[in-house]
Formats: sequence, C-alpha cells, structure tokens
Amino acid sequence: MPPAAKRNASVILFDVNTSEEFAEAARKCLLNICASKWFMESKDVTKLMLLNTAQTRNKINAKFDGKCPHVYTATDVIVSYNPNEVRPHIEGDIAKAEADWLMGLAAAIEELKDEFLESKGVMTLQLLFITDLSTPVAEKEKRITFVIDNLNKMKVFLYILGPEVKIPHCMATFEDIKKWTKNIEFIASEEENANLRIAKRIIEHTNGIICDLKVGQELFKCYSNRWGLQAWKVPLTIGSSFTSSAAMTRFIRSSTGPKFKSSSSGTWEWHLVDDVSETVGYDNVIGGVFRHEKFVPLPEDVKKNFKYFGERCFKIIGFTDKRNISELYLQDNGSQYVESNGSNNFRLLVHVLNNQNKCIVAKQVYNRNCKPRILVLLPDAEKEILISAELPYADNMKVNFTEQNLEEAPELDKSNPAVDAMYEYLQKLDITDSNNLDENGSVKVPLAASLMDSIKLNVVAQRCLQKYLGNEINFEETNIEVPQLVNDTSDYSQYLPVRPKKEKDRTDD
Repeated sequence: MPPAAKRNASVILFDVNTSEEFAEAARKCLLNICASKWFMESKDVTKLMLLNTAQTRNKINAKFDGKCPHVYTATDVIVSYNPNEVRPHIEGDIAKAEADWLMGLAAAIEELKDEFLESKGVMTLQLLFITDLSTPVAEKEKRITFVIDNLNKMKVFLYILGPEVKIPHCMATFEDIKKWTKNIEFIASEEENANLRIAKRIIEHTNGIICDLKVGQELFKCYSNRWGLQAWKVPLTIGSSFTSSAAMTRFIRSSTGPKFKSSSSGTWEWHLVDDVSETVGYDNVIGGVFRHEKFVPLPEDVKKNFKYFGERCFKIIGFTDKRNISELYLQDNGSQYVESNGSNNFRLLVHVLNNQNKCIVAKQVYNRNCKPRILVLLPDAEKEILISAELPYADNMKVNFTEQNLEEAPELDKSNPAVDAMYEYLQKLDITDSNNLDENGSVKVPLAASLMDSIKLNVVAQRCLQKYLGNEINFEETNIEVPQLVNDTSDYSQYLPVRPKKEKDRTDD
C-alpha cells in the first residue's frame, strides 16, 4: 500500500474587530488561502473561529466557567478549504465586542486538541491567527505560558498574520525564514505596544511566523514545520555483491494545478480484434502482450510474473548515461533524495557516477506486494547524495516528444485581440516596477520563487480562459484548435520498462 498521505489540519482564528481597511484585506487574505487550496484539490481540513464577536461559543469557555467570552466557533464541524463554506461567516454585519486574544488562542488550541490530536495518519497541526492586534490584552504570565507550552507540546505551527514587520531583502530557504522569525522587528514600537511584545515572545519560543498579510499568506501555504516527515529506510543493493544503508526522503511533492472535470464516466468493455462491433464476456478474455506486432497469449503460470510478490526492496537495475534520461521523464511525482548513514561504499558510488556522467536506474517496492516504481538516481557529488525521480512506464508515453529550441518557435499573432489582451494582462504582473527596485537596480521581493505558491500561474491561466471562453468551458462544444506535438524521430520508449498488465488492460483475442 502507498505511504500515508500527510495532511495539514488547522484552526483559523479570525479577528472581526479591526479597522475597516484591515478587515477588507484580512477577508481577501483568508479567501485567497482557501481558494488556493480548493483549486489544488487539497486534502487539508480546518475549523473557523471568530475573535471579538458579541456571541460566545467555544469549548474552553464551558470548561473554565465562562472565562473565554467573545470567541465564537463558526463551523460546527471540520470543513475543507472551500471558500463558499468560509465566506458567509466573515462577511456581512457581525456584532462585535472585545475579547482577550490570548484566551482566543487558548480556545483555538483546545479546539485543535479536541478535533485533531488523536486523529489517525500523518498530520501537521496549524493555528492561523489573522488579526491586527489592536484590541487590548491582559499581560498575564500564566496565560502566556499556557499558550507557549501547549503549542510546543502539541507541535502546533502558529501563524500570526496582520502586524507590519520589517522583511529582509529576499528569503530563499526555510533556514532564512527561521532566522528571521527569531529576530523579528516590527514597524511599530514594541515598547509602546504590549500586544506586539507578547506576540513576539510567543513566536520566539514556539514554531511559527508573524508578519503582514501579503507575505504571510504565501508562507502559510509553503512554510510549515517538518514534524511527521519520515525517511524510507531500505538498503540499496546490487544482487548480493553490494549493499549500502540508504534513507530516501521526499523534498519536493507532486503538484496538480486546476483542471477541467470530465462529465463522462468510463466503463470497460471487451471487443473482438477482427470485429470491434462484437463484445466479448470477461470470462472469454485471454491475457497477453503485443510483441513485434503480434499478440502473444500468456498462460496462468507466466502471468504471475507480471505482478511483484515479495518484500520491500531498493535494487539497482543498471547504469546509463545521463543523456539517456530526458527531462520530459522527470516532470511528475515530485523528487526525493537518497543519503547514506556513513557508508564509504555509498560515497564512492556517488563520486564514480558523477565523474563518469552516469546515473542509476533502480527498482523500488515501497511495501510488500506494492507496484514497483522505476527510479532514476542522479548523483550530487557536493552533498554526496542521490537525487531520485520516478520514471514513467512505456505505456504512459502517449506520443513521442521532441525538445525544441524556443527561439525557433513561431511568433504569436498579436493582432488577435484575445492574445493581445492576455499578454497585456500578464505584463501587469511584472514585479520589476520602481517600488520593487533597490539602490542597485535589483529586484526586491520578500520571498524567492521557491517559497511562493506555484498555483498562481495556473490561476492566472484559468482566469484568462474564463474571460475569453466563458465560465462554463466544454471542449466538445467549444471550437478550439489543439496544437499537435511534432513527432520526434527518436523512440525513447525503448528505454522504458513495460508496466505489468492488469486484468482490465488485457488485449482481446
């Protein structure tokens, strides 16, 4: 079976008693976060709580004799990040009051503890607090200690989005962000604002961030704690002559952008090869493979070889030149790295591969009776690790691809109003305006591209499509010319393994 999917489970504490300008920006920030996860079909879940409401409804208030007023649990049950489920609770006329936001954090922690702490599976707990910290707070040591201790004990990642902070020129790694959060500087004076002083102390003694809405929403989607990340530890082997301890850890997850849903539901039928109009019952289907344009039936004892029966393994199949692994094969399923626990054999293997410009093709079986994955292991001599990516099976390659020089591509017809308007819109997304340039003329952005949400480009493309094709896009009814890929004379599929056939994939005879 595949590894358990890691999910983020959060409680959102949304402050409704803020300035009108901040309230509008806060609503947009929260809806952007929800929309991003919704478009990505994320499995993450959340609960929404409102701070500074005239109403009171939360679990900790009942436990402590009404000592946590004006904190309202808006969603009775755990919900997805569907913007339509969140929007009604944060818009419209909401009766306001003043609550102690430390007690609000305590109520949110209690909600996390009650809903998610005992949940099955690998789960990261998050607490998203959207506020400008404008309401007063009682600076009580007992309350501050309660919040800090419980966040650390439950391994909750805290995000406080709203306060204006000084941001470095550009942060490119998680380590940059961690160093910055431990030495945070506010635009306003901390000495004159107890709220900022307390919030800074909480962040310094826990895991999390505090920053403005614009940068904060990006960090909420891409920067979180690493708890729950487990390495897959199986020795890397070549027959019985080479064995090296190895641990594989994922560092880039696969990402799926917005896509169009198909209205058709597929059903399987089997037909005669010579007369496709005549269907065949499943009991009469003979399994086999095509070789040299001929159908070769497979007896039952041979078909067993098409499924791997055995324990987990990590075996080297062979070696090949790097040039044989096209970049087109490395576009899916994220990336992992393989490191050794001090094995000299492993280190020597990495350096030999690097010197000879070769890579490894390996077979990985994650767990007993799982489908084998074919991996390419690329050497990184500087870090003495192997970078891993999954290779596709031959039947996944529907067409032959060719990698062409982009300079030879034909120019777009900019006389087309739709194309011209689309390019004009994309030009407006350019960040290199005068406000983003430093004294040396370099672009100044708070986060590097690796820490930004990659879905933005997908959303931009979708909005452009919706603008010119309409909100309801049906490719069967819309007259769209789909460009065909130019067939390459090289047949890369000869280098790929053939996927074991399933029963529903069998060829008819």
